[in-house]
Parts: sequence; C-alpha cells; structure tokens
Amino acid sequence: MLKFVFLIIGLIALGGIVLHIGLEPIFHAVSQLGPLSLVIILLPMIVVYGFEAWGWDLTLGAYGGKVGFCGCSPSEWPVRPLMSRRLWPI
Repeated sequence: MLKFVFLIIGLIALGGIVLHIGLEPIFHAVSQLGPLSLVIILLPMIVVYGFEAWGWDLTLGAYGGKVGFCGCSPSEWPVRPLMSRRLWPI
C-alpha cells in the first residue's frame, strides 16, 4: 500500500512539474538532443540502479523477499521492486 502512495505522489509531482514547465519547451529540448543523447544520459542511471538491485540481491539472498518495503532506507526504495522479482539468478 505504501508503494502505491509513493507512486501516486511521484506521478502528481511529475505532472505538476510538466504542467509548470509546459509541454512545448520539453518537446523542443528533447528534439534538440536526439535519441542517442537521451540514451547516453539515461543509460548510466539505469545501470547503476541495476547494479544496486543486484548488490542487495546478493547481500540479502533468500531473505530478500522477507524484508518489507519499510524495512529498507528511503534510498533503497526505487530498487526494492527489482529485488523482490529476483531478476538475477544466483
């Protein structure tokens, strides 16, 4: 339940930021960057989140599914869903 509350709060915040900035400036900035630049910008963060989830999976092992969402510090919350799905077989 807490995950969904944070999801809704995050979506509302993201929507508020997009509405405040406006869609045209966002589309203009994205069109200037191009797809390769966006991949170069976003890929390191995706890799970091993946390694963090993998690290927690290695650390917690079989107990990973037993640790509740609130049992982690807020910095770990973005990767908790990845850990619970066991994306990396060990």
